[in-house]
Amino acid sequence: MANLPKDGLVLYKGRPARVKEPGADRLVIELVDGSTQKVRPKDVALLHKGPCDPARLAAIGDVSTEDADAVRQLLAAEGETVDLQDLAGLIHSDPPTSEHAWRSW
Repeated sequence: MANLPKDGLVLYKGRPARVKEPGADRLVIELVDGSTQKVRPKDVALLHKGPCDPARLAAIGDVSTEDADAVRQLLAAEGETVDLQDLAGLIHSDPPTSEHAWRSW
């Protein structure tokens, strides 16, 4: 697997995290509470190439998912699939930011 980008937004155990130190075998991620953890690249999923600020992601909290759900339903009715970046762009802005990617997730 290729190195994940520094400051990229990743999903780790259902939570957002920032790639603090990329690496091929292990990488250091920063969680929204400020703690860091060394993980394998296969244990995370890239949501956005960054830059990502975990503090801003924590501030998002629970957001309304009505817009995202409406877009998903429309695309499902059309028989189309869309990746996360495209979905975030449709809902929020183009190009989407890491915060938009997290909200869409």
